[in-house]
Amino acid sequence: MPQCFLALGGNAGAVAETFARCLEELNSQPAVSVGQVSNSHTTVAVGEDAGDAFLNAAAEIETSLAPLELLDLLQATELRHGRTREKRWGPRTLDIDIIFYGDLVCNEPRLILPHPASWYRRFVLDPLSEIAADIVHSVKGVTVAELRQRLLARPLDVAICGGSQKQRSELCGMLQKQFADAVFHQTIATNPAPALIAWLGAGESLGEESGAAWDELPALPRLDVTQLTGTPSEALQAVVSSALGQ
Repeated sequence: MPQCFLALGGNAGAVAETFARCLEELNSQPAVSVGQVSNSHTTVAVGEDAGDAFLNAAAEIETSLAPLELLDLLQATELRHGRTREKRWGPRTLDIDIIFYGDLVCNEPRLILPHPASWYRRFVLDPLSEIAADIVHSVKGVTVAELRQRLLARPLDVAICGGSQKQRSELCGMLQKQFADAVFHQTIATNPAPALIAWLGAGESLGEESGAAWDELPALPRLDVTQLTGTPSEALQAVVSSALGQ
């Protein structure tokens, strides 16, 4: 059975008790065996509607379920514990994400593996590194421990490229005012590479260094902002906040 890793989160109700009951329920399933479980970590909620601070944890499981079957089981478990989905960034009793399903890489409408945001979210990487530090991210090509370590340097180095020069400049200025522990720029260094390279899509400035095409960017730190929810400024605020562990 493939070794899988789950991320658990919640900020409504008795979250630690919910985590324990959820894992007991999963372990009672014939097709699931729960292994190591991390400590719970407290994370500040992102967004004005997100509510109180979150608890986050990670769990190892083995399962004979196919990926979408596992997703169905986890979503049913969330519902049993009072999960609602009225607001995308709203409070929640229980959130369970599949981070790794063995070394499987897939991109389906309901499920992307590895989880597309796991590599830059400290609230995922901090607990995951306790139980899966040596697991290699099958897209980024480095271990969980290395992914986390890249985000610890201060100031956090963030490059913004693609789009238009005006858009990049405005985003750098706005984000710099908001995040004192990060530095934002339009230059894409290669050694060392930035912790994050946020790509705004193909724009008018493709001939400039900072307007590089997606395929020209280093694969490890690149992030396609056009695939994220919200405006570029909203998306990048959430990304940077989660990368800083704030």
